[in-house]
Formats: sequence, C-alpha cells, structure tokens
Amino acid sequence: MSIMKLNRQYSQFAFLSACTFFMFCSGLKAQDWSGMSYAYYQNYPGYIITNAGDTVKGFVEHGDRTRNQNKCIFYTDVKDRKTKKTYKPDELKGYAVGDKVYRSMHYSGGLFSKPLNFVLAVKPGRITQCTYYTKDEGYIIQVRKINETDAQYDERICKAELVWYKEGEDPISNPTLLLGFAKKVSKLVADYPELAKKVENKEKGYTTLKILDIIDEYNNWWAAKQ
Repeated sequence: MSIMKLNRQYSQFAFLSACTFFMFCSGLKAQDWSGMSYAYYQNYPGYIITNAGDTVKGFVEHGDRTRNQNKCIFYTDVKDRKTKKTYKPDELKGYAVGDKVYRSMHYSGGLFSKPLNFVLAVKPGRITQCTYYTKDEGYIIQVRKINETDAQYDERICKAELVWYKEGEDPISNPTLLLGFAKKVSKLVADYPELAKKVENKEKGYTTLKILDIIDEYNNWWAAKQ
C-alpha cells in the first residue's frame, strides 16, 4: 500500500471520527462528569458482575474518565477498608458506579487489536453505544491550572471516541465502521434482513449520517422480538 493511499485513509478516518462524534454528542444525554453529582475518587453505591455472571452489590470508587477504564475499586462495606478489592478488566464482565455502567471488552482505541478494558456503555441495546476515553498527546506537560477541579482537568486532557458493541462480536470504532459504510453496517445488522437491505442499497435515510437512527431502528426491532 502506498504512503499516499495510507495517508488518504487516515485522513478519511479522522474526518469521520470528528463528524460522527459531533452527532453522537449532540443527540445523547451524557453521563455526569461534572464532579457535582459524583465527586471524583469518592465511593458510591454500585455493583460488579463477576466472570461467572453473578452480580454483587456494594460500593465503587468513582474515578476519572481513563482510570475507570483500567480498574474497578470495590468495597462490600464502604466503612471497612479491609473489604476493598481492586479488579482488572479480565477479572470482571463489568461494573457500575453512579450513573455509569462499564463492560469489559477488547478495546483500547485506534485500528488494531486491543487489550481488555472497561468501556463505558452509554446507550444499551443489542448493539450498545459506548464511549472510550483517551488522554490527549502531550497531556503530561499540560500543567494543572490554579483552582482547576479534578473534573475540569479531566475534561481538558481527555477526548472521547464513539464505539459500537454487539454481543458476541468485536467492538468497532465509529470511524472504522463508516469506512465502507454500506458493507460494514449491513453486515452488523444482517440478522434484520429488511434493514440490512436498505443500508446495503444506500436508500434515503440509511446512509452515513443516519448511523444513530439505523442503530436505534435495529435495537427497537430486536427488543420487540424478546
């Protein structure tokens, strides 16, 4: 593959990432990262889901955007530090704290194979809408400002990526999904043949900028069958 072709693909990837994440942010009520409802590094009621599928209620530390993806600090008794246990993504199927639900999946951003991380499930469904956070390049030298709160600093140094996850399949970033939109999205919703055909044929209302509506239509169809 030529350098020019590779650069063109990455430029398309960056453009789609910016455009579609703007759509995502505009159309969805996000979880609260203000530090007001859920203070950073404080414990709140939550639960963990073990790899055996058991749900255990307790208290979970509400970390920052990226730390929540790397570990879950859990207490069965928040008043007893001896009950504290730190879990890695390979030790749980997921967890919840405050208004945030995380699922363990192989995703870490970018285009290539991914290690396990806890990824924020923003809008659940048969195809779940997720957000994965990364820190900006050079964040280490971004000095924390005077009187800047944990929440403000976290927001300033982090960027978000829209990710789609269908049970039993690998998660896929939105820009990756939209490169070859008709082929990839019709495959993603292939178990709903009528919808898949509309996407494959690029019918009006079933093209790139309607990805959120397409996924909603699929999820509504799936829910009606249950």
